[in-house]
Amino acid sequence: MSEGLSTTIYKATFRDDSMSLKRSEATVTRLLPSCQGLKEFVSEVNVLASLQHPYLCKLLGFHAQEGSDERMLIYERLYHGSIDRLLHGGLDGRSMDWPTRMKVALCAAKGLAFLHEEGPFQAMYYEFSTSNIQVDKDFSAKLSGYGCGSYNPEADISDSSIATANLSVETLEKGLFTPKSNVWSFGVVLLELLTGRKNLGNRYPKEERNIVKWSRPFLTDDCRLSLIMDPRIKGVPPPSLPELLQMLR
Repeated sequence: MSEGLSTTIYKATFRDDSMSLKRSEATVTRLLPSCQGLKEFVSEVNVLASLQHPYLCKLLGFHAQEGSDERMLIYERLYHGSIDRLLHGGLDGRSMDWPTRMKVALCAAKGLAFLHEEGPFQAMYYEFSTSNIQVDKDFSAKLSGYGCGSYNPEADISDSSIATANLSVETLEKGLFTPKSNVWSFGVVLLELLTGRKNLGNRYPKEERNIVKWSRPFLTDDCRLSLIMDPRIKGVPPPSLPELLQMLR
């Protein structure tokens, strides 16, 4: 479903048992090779599995083998899948009015706040994006792929649009990932919800692909803001818009 610097995300379908026709869906986050050993990985997974919160997808299981770099984490999958698919994958985005998008943003913010400050320990993303936000039938949202903080320090990320799409400057230049870098990436998610555009999407002119640089002049002028809003959003945005603008600025 999506690919980044440290993970590749898949949609998976499982039979409930060998004799049943009933199937279950899940989101599988495949971690790219790292120097982390098997015991260290299993210990980290057991810690992550202890996290329980209304805005976190449940960690259902994992896959790992001794002598192999293959590492996978399996999370629950919600009805609509990722917000990335709804915004950029087809016509479903038309059903997402302004209050719905604000609801998704608020749920994601609460999930990040728990991971960063309110949980029993601090967990972060190396690269947070719309592909990490799962959306249910009622458009409530939960975070998936949390705790995937390992990455390959040998990777060349300077010329990779996939890798650098949502990474902060401190992550790009120093390889650091912190709550602040996650919040920066969350700002990019807010811009995608506002504009309906995918950051660094190649369907736009080159000068408009970096959503942060492209949108900045419009965000400083309330009279021009409507020019970059997703045209699929019907009606006038509610009074909560100034709060979102303050977050983006």
